[in-house]
Amino acid sequence: MTFEGCTGLTSVTLPTTITSIGDSAFSGCSGLTSITIPDSITSIGDRAFFECSGLTAVNWNATNCTSTGSSVFEGCTNIATVTIGDNVQTLPSYAFSGCTGLTSITIPDSVTSIEWGAFNGCIGLTKVYYKGCKSEWDKITIDSYNDALTNSTRYYYSEEEPTSSGNYWHYDDDGVTPTIWKKEN
Repeated sequence: MTFEGCTGLTSVTLPTTITSIGDSAFSGCSGLTSITIPDSITSIGDRAFFECSGLTAVNWNATNCTSTGSSVFEGCTNIATVTIGDNVQTLPSYAFSGCTGLTSITIPDSVTSIEWGAFNGCIGLTKVYYKGCKSEWDKITIDSYNDALTNSTRYYYSEEEPTSSGNYWHYDDDGVTPTIWKKEN
């Protein structure tokens, strides 16, 4: 089933019986404003949300999702925040390319590679909340054309307020919102 080009579609509730989102499933659905990807999803196809310019937030709850296609959110110019689900291992080529409104992203420590151009053109990206430590981040293979990501301020997860200097974050009382503990001088 595909909703490609359904510009009047504003919201979608994906049932937990669905295990995959196919190629171009919601591509061009410019009226779609938010999406929560449930835990039942194990794979997301190429260009699944390509140019969904109305999207402002993506909550990638799917901890079972380990496979995503290229250009999955490419051209979603109004996405401001993204939380990527635990267990995602690769951020594919052009995953968020052209997401000019993207200001922050939460990346799990399961990510081992960020492919070519995944964050190309993300001119608004300033904060990366990483769920691991610096030594784990340094092991991630980051391909070319991801300057927006690598030039952003990175914050490393710490459940307790750290005593050492550095950039750290934790979840706010709501358990969802990243909150900065301490900023490096």
